[in-house]
Amino acid sequence: MVSGGIYLRQGVIMERKISVIIPIYKGNSFISHIIYMLEENWKTVNKIESVSIEMVLVNDFPDEELVIQDRLMRNVSCIKVINKQNCGIHFSRVQGLFHSSGDYVLFLDQDD
Repeated sequence: MVSGGIYLRQGVIMERKISVIIPIYKGNSFISHIIYMLEENWKTVNKIESVSIEMVLVNDFPDEELVIQDRLMRNVSCIKVINKQNCGIHFSRVQGLFHSSGDYVLFLDQDD
C-alpha cells in the first residue's frame, strides 16, 4: 500500500477496483437508479482514496434485453452477462463473480 487506496502490485502502482454484481430480473426500471447511486458513491469514495467501480449486470430474464443509458455512466464501467434461461439469484451472482475483475466484490439486488 502506498497511500490513499493506491497500492503496489509487483512494483506497479494500481488503484483498487470494486466489482458490484447485480442480478436483474425484469428490472430495467431500476438500472438508471443503480447507475446514479454507483456514480454518487464513486464521487464520495474518490475524495478519500482512488478506486474504480465495475458494475456487473446479470440478466436473469433473457426474454428482455437490458437497457443501459450510457450517457449516465461517467466513472463506472459496465459488464453485461446474459443467462440463457432464468436460473435464479444464486446462479446469477455466481455468473457475475466469474465475469468480475475487482479486488473487492459487492452484491446488490436490483431494488437496493
